[in-house]
Amino acid sequence: DLLALGIGYNWLGKLDDLQLKEFCELAIKETMPEIKSKDLEFKAERIMDKIKKDNPEKIAKKLRHIAASTVSINSDEYEPTAYIQRVGVNTKTFLPKEILVFKLIPFDGKIYPLPPMESLLSEIYLIWLITQNYVSFFENGGKPDNVFILPKELAGSKNHKYLIDTLKKYKKIQNKHGNLVFTGDLSIEKLMEVEHQMEHKDLSLYIVSVLAMFYGIPVGRIPFLVGKAAAGGDSGGLADTGYWRKISFWQSKIEGTYNQKLWVPFFGVKMKFRRGYLQDEVRETQNEMQKTQIVEQRLNLGLITVEEAGSYLKIDPEIVKEAQEEKKKRDEEEMKSNMLNQNLNNNGNVMRNQDAKLKAKKKQTTQNNNQSNAGGKKINP
Repeated sequence: DLLALGIGYNWLGKLDDLQLKEFCELAIKETMPEIKSKDLEFKAERIMDKIKKDNPEKIAKKLRHIAASTVSINSDEYEPTAYIQRVGVNTKTFLPKEILVFKLIPFDGKIYPLPPMESLLSEIYLIWLITQNYVSFFENGGKPDNVFILPKELAGSKNHKYLIDTLKKYKKIQNKHGNLVFTGDLSIEKLMEVEHQMEHKDLSLYIVSVLAMFYGIPVGRIPFLVGKAAAGGDSGGLADTGYWRKISFWQSKIEGTYNQKLWVPFFGVKMKFRRGYLQDEVRETQNEMQKTQIVEQRLNLGLITVEEAGSYLKIDPEIVKEAQEEKKKRDEEEMKSNMLNQNLNNNGNVMRNQDAKLKAKKKQTTQNNNQSNAGGKKINP
């Protein structure tokens, strides 16, 4: 519907407040028949509030597609007031809050968007004329591929019948591309030429190229356009990039409508399609990293304030200020931790040096004692 008519509809089946209240009143009557009428409405409202508070996601029951070609929009001076679906003699009216509307190309602030197929009516009509021309040609005015002429034979002769039987045999798939042995005078004239069959080929390729260009499809993605049509334009590169960007843009439109009308209010989540083209996202990430590094350097040099940094990064200055304070605390804790580790290392080195001195002194004393016992000279410590 989006690609053909430029607009699509989904119906969100849910209980409105009036239906939910009627359901609650009916349930109370069935379970507590002794309740008086004046208390019935009060209890029904309390139950309804409880249901909406505890289980809001359970109020949305169904999501159905509505064919866009069957829907018309009623509107006042400012916005749609009702969506009316007509199928045959049956008519159904939907409130705006029941309908999810997807618009491919909004046009001049109007209720109906630009329908793509309406912009391509001439091209589509030409394609139809070309195909109908060949349908009529083959059905009504078609010519045989070849004419076999037997100038010296009469109709119904043996050679005439033999040629007819032989041609019938060669019409079968398994008998094609064989050899024919024939006696007598025979001439063959071609009536159906390939060039005549393809007389509208260039026009058809041009029209298909226009259709592809309208939807942003590179000609390199259409196999039979590769060649003349592709050589005249960009069969890759920027055309392919634009193709993927357009797909991503359409995905964003669908995501936005579903998230706003369905997923966020009823389930508290958001949907996001997986993107097939991520180069733009990579470039944006690289740009954000560079901007963050610039801001960090300028903040360290005192060239800008926190408010200016937040404005440059498009972030709330309070968030930047909190992040700076957290970073300052982490740096102070890290500095304290490093100083403590350094003190522990120094104390450890002192202890190791004292142990080494004691070991050296003990070794020296042992050597002196050994020298004295042997009658040698005492070593001066």
